[in-house]
Amino acid sequence: NQRESRILAEWELKPKPLKINIFTPKGFFEDFKNKGIPTDYPFAIKPSELSAMGMTAGNITSISFSTSTLPNPNTPITDYNVQIAATTNTALSAFTTTGLTNVYGPTTVTAAVGLNTITFTTPYNWDGVSNIIIDIRQTEFFGSANAQTYYTTTTNNSVLYAYTTSSNASFWTSNPAPTTSTSRPNISFGQPAGVTYNWGPASGLSATTVANPTVASLNNTSVYTVSVTNTSTGCIAKDTINLVVKSTPLPNLGNDTLFCNLPVSINANTTANSYLWNNGSISSSVNVTTPGKYWVRATNTNGCSASDTLLVTLGSTPIVTLGADTAYCVGSTIRLYAGFVSGNTYLWSTGSTASSITVGTTGTYSVMVTNTDGCKASDVINVTSKPLPNVSLVFTGQTKFCPTDLNGRPLTEGTPSGGTYIGGGVTGNTFFPNQAAQGTHIIIYNYTGPNGCSNTAKDTLIVNACVGIEELADNIGLNVYPNPNTGTFTLEINANTDIDGKLSITSVDGKLVYNEFVSGNGLITKSINISDLAEGIYYLRVETKTAVKTYKILKQ
Repeated sequence: NQRESRILAEWELKPKPLKINIFTPKGFFEDFKNKGIPTDYPFAIKPSELSAMGMTAGNITSISFSTSTLPNPNTPITDYNVQIAATTNTALSAFTTTGLTNVYGPTTVTAAVGLNTITFTTPYNWDGVSNIIIDIRQTEFFGSANAQTYYTTTTNNSVLYAYTTSSNASFWTSNPAPTTSTSRPNISFGQPAGVTYNWGPASGLSATTVANPTVASLNNTSVYTVSVTNTSTGCIAKDTINLVVKSTPLPNLGNDTLFCNLPVSINANTTANSYLWNNGSISSSVNVTTPGKYWVRATNTNGCSASDTLLVTLGSTPIVTLGADTAYCVGSTIRLYAGFVSGNTYLWSTGSTASSITVGTTGTYSVMVTNTDGCKASDVINVTSKPLPNVSLVFTGQTKFCPTDLNGRPLTEGTPSGGTYIGGGVTGNTFFPNQAAQGTHIIIYNYTGPNGCSNTAKDTLIVNACVGIEELADNIGLNVYPNPNTGTFTLEINANTDIDGKLSITSVDGKLVYNEFVSGNGLITKSINISDLAEGIYYLRVETKTAVKTYKILKQ
């Protein structure tokens, strides 16, 4: 109401400082005989002395001296300066020149008989537990030839006073020799009148009984009321404040990020009325082409704004190339390489994590390579197969030789033509019996087709000892039918004498695949089954004590 408001105004305009006489007057403070000379008077006061007077932690706003006599009335005191500092010392033994807080002056003051109050231009906040130093610097002091005050004595050195004949300016930076005294003026202090606070509602406030609470969280518009009570007079004043919550945009560029490729688009990720990026862009997103730090400020129509920053780093991308599409020859494999770099990891479409793989089936293969920056690269290759050429080798004509045969036997039966022959006694495209050892020799014909794929075929040539035994073979007649066959055929042996020998079948590489004894006279007929053997050329051999006979069989 109006009366309440008027009382509050008077209380605010006419504060009544709490002044407490600390010391009992005991007489006049002695003249320090420093007339017109810069002088420094610090007073040491203990917290127990301040607390005993009712002083509490908080601002000290003034200091008062009780003046008894004015030897020179209306004579001003010049360069009057008050400074205060907290100290751990309970007595003064040296001047304090650092850590002082200036609370008044320097300025000119004039003393009057009675209470003289110096109101600080800057209040000093006492913590309630520390000793304090009140330092008075002046040309003339209350207690000098201009004004004399009541004084008291203490058990400790409360005063260090000194004077100097130098100018005022040099005095404030000099360190004159101190003179101690247990006397100090009878002074009092002023503190603001006590008040209590009561805020409401309590919801969202950090406290309800302090002068300046903070709103811990405010999601909706709220009205708060404070009641302030003067503890001395009981007067109460109230005020309200309406806190309006305005929406604020919340840009979110995400965490600092390493990108493997630039450019990239960065979005503010918030709804706002306007945007401003550090590169001058005013859209909601920006296209980043170079590494660096980027920020955006988003602003709503209500003027609320917020910012976010993102550091963009460019990583290296691994280089991966599997090469052009390729093919392998049927029956073989091909190796695919992704290139090896220490620290890289690999993942193939086959599941392999090696830097290379071997494949023998057609299809599409891919690999993903990740480097130490976390950047990835991949490649794909299509693998097909190439057919092998159809190669055959069946010797016709002479296939048996004596070691003394010097004439070479031309090798021309391999098809397609243009291949190469390999085997004992073979030089180029000729077989030389005299260079080959005695026995059966496997001759290999290798041919490479136009597509680069190779295939081989085999047949044998025989070098006999030629000592007479072989000549007896004409006494034995052999016949195989059908030939070629599918694995089952009939063997007829026609002998003029009794036969008691061995029947065997070997493959072209000399491996024994069939073996049994044979005996009889005249025409001997046997049915033989080699259907479990692979297709190819085999050699049937009949051997007796007096003769050896060989017959070539082709299984299809």
